[in-house]
Amino acid sequence: MTYKVITAPADGTVKVTSTGAFTYTPTVAARLAAALTSGSTDTFTVVATNGLATTAQTVTVPVSGEVNASVALKMVYGTEPVIHISVNGGPSVPVLVDTGSVGLVITSKYVGTQQDLGTSTGSGASGYSGGLSYTFDTYTTTVDFGNGIVSGPTSVDIVSAASQSAFASFAARDGVVGILGIGPNSYGPGPSSVISALPGDLNYGVLIDEQDGLLEFGPNPRSALVTLSAAPWTTLEVQVGTGVVTQVLTVIDSGGVYGTIPSSLVGGGSSVPVGTVIKVYTSDGATLLYSYTTTSGNRPTVTSDTYMNSGTAPFALGPIYISYTGSSAGQTIFDV
Repeated sequence: MTYKVITAPADGTVKVTSTGAFTYTPTVAARLAAALTSGSTDTFTVVATNGLATTAQTVTVPVSGEVNASVALKMVYGTEPVIHISVNGGPSVPVLVDTGSVGLVITSKYVGTQQDLGTSTGSGASGYSGGLSYTFDTYTTTVDFGNGIVSGPTSVDIVSAASQSAFASFAARDGVVGILGIGPNSYGPGPSSVISALPGDLNYGVLIDEQDGLLEFGPNPRSALVTLSAAPWTTLEVQVGTGVVTQVLTVIDSGGVYGTIPSSLVGGGSSVPVGTVIKVYTSDGATLLYSYTTTSGNRPTVTSDTYMNSGTAPFALGPIYISYTGSSAGQTIFDV
């Protein structure tokens, strides 16, 4: 007896063995769609023949809903987490995953023409640490992350003509053409995060897993070690070298490169010496979140600010989940 698939499934692939057993694999898009409805199915047709007679059988299989979905995350220059997206059906382009801001910012060159953007829903001015100020207009469209992960209508900030050259030069330093801000309680540019517009449970949050090279959408797929009550701005305790453990407002910033630290934590000095151990604790000092030893190529910039920017350090040491559930401030979850 031999078996052959003569009509393939519409939303997946199927393999049939010499004994007639089959393995059906739905596409990611089919799983995401199934998560929004009950009773999703797919069909395919198999022909069985023994050399004398042939029988065709249509097989119906259930499609299980996909709760989580992921895309590849690449580290550029060792500190910049980058994924590829398509805006309004445009080309797949690299953007920086930035917990230190909220809102997708991109130049018009990389926005497709799949749908008419219509009139702007707003405008504003913003900037990024590192010396960039820019203006933008906000439009409503969709964002495609690949692997079947497509947002519903969401706000996208398109850099205005007067700022496009400066923005493009700034972004190119990180090997990207746009900034994907995903921090729930970040200050701007807003007005919202694309993550909130993802379908089904995918809008629960996002896991940044630099070690495995993944950005995973949906409920936290790992076990939580520590949960902080906001993301990315929260209050932590910090110790620099043998200095006093001090409570500091901190932005846990995946796009913050090597970070910054207030001069008050280094005795009013202008730099952090190489070989200094920096320890970061929960706000009550009870739990060590992460620690690292500074090197000539990895140490925070000392500033006159009263807050600290974590930079890439905590993300380089382990997976961190940014939760959109609970409150509008979100949660930062250090996973195991």
